[in-house]
Amino acid sequence: PYFSKSMAEFWKKWHISLSSWFKDYVFIPLGGSYHGKIFTIRNIFVTFLVSGLWHGANWTFIFWGGLNAFLLLPSIIRKERILKNLQVKKLLFINNILSIIRTFTLVTLGWVFFRSESLNDFFNYLKKIFSKSFFTVPEILPKITIIFILIFILIEWFGKNDKYVFSKIIYLKKQYRWIIYLILCFLIFILSSDKTEFIYFQF
Repeated sequence: PYFSKSMAEFWKKWHISLSSWFKDYVFIPLGGSYHGKIFTIRNIFVTFLVSGLWHGANWTFIFWGGLNAFLLLPSIIRKERILKNLQVKKLLFINNILSIIRTFTLVTLGWVFFRSESLNDFFNYLKKIFSKSFFTVPEILPKITIIFILIFILIEWFGKNDKYVFSKIIYLKKQYRWIIYLILCFLIFILSSDKTEFIYFQF
C-alpha cells in the first residue's frame, strides 16, 4: 500500500478485509458511485467518518476519516481525464516516484491523527516532527533492523503491482517457500518486543 500512487489506490490495498466491509455495507448501500460525483463525494465522506467512529469515539478519528475522504477528492474529480491520459501513454518513471512520495507523505501525516489521543496531541506531534529534529538522522536499534527494512522495501517494490506482495511465493518450489516462511517467523520473534502493544487493543 505504501507504494501507491494515489489515495484511491492506497485504500484498495490497505486493510482489504475492513475496507471491503465498509464498501459493501456502507458505501454501496448509500448509492456508491452510481448517482454522479456529488453523491459519490457525499457517500465517501459518510463512509470514512463512520470508519473513523468505528475505531473510536474521539475527534481524532473523526478528523482522520474526514481527512482521508478529502484526500480522495482529486481521484474522483479527475477520474475521467486520468483514464484518458493512461490510454495514450504510461506515466513517466519520475512521475510515479513523485506520486508515491506524495501519497506516502499524506498517508503518514493522517496516521498522526489516528495515533494521537487528542487534537492537542496531534498539533504537538506535528510541531515536534517539523522542528530541527526533522533534519537529523534517526538512530535505529538494533542495526540489523536497517538491513531487514531494506530487504522488505525491495520485496514491496518488486511486488507493488500485485494484489498481494507475497503472491508470487506460491509459484516457488515447496522447499523455497518453506525457507521464506521460516525466515519470516524468525524475524517476527527476534524483532518483537513485549513493550509494544497492538494498536487495536485500545478499541
